[in-house]
Amino acid sequence: MPLGVSLLASAQEWIHACSDEVRQSGVAMEINNSPVDRDLRSIQWILESSDKFGEIILWESGEAEVSFAVIETSEVRAEHRAITSRAELEDVLTEVLQWVIGSCD
Repeated sequence: MPLGVSLLASAQEWIHACSDEVRQSGVAMEINNSPVDRDLRSIQWILESSDKFGEIILWESGEAEVSFAVIETSEVRAEHRAITSRAELEDVLTEVLQWVIGSCD
């Protein structure tokens, strides 16, 4: 998969495919896109349950910042990733989703 806007579109499609399940689980979800006039476009996906928080910020370059947090203890694990394929993209999105609510089928 070539990087760039297609990477962001693939992320958006994947997130949209799971959005009903996320909402039905009672987890709060937020999706933010960077302004179109930015040099390096990005998408931010945030999931928050009563006890966990997960976030990914993905840039069209393939760079990603991923955060996993336990709300009660304020423990946060942050990771930097380089996404180079659709499989890696799906893996990291699934990881954020599973951290907060479980899997999306």
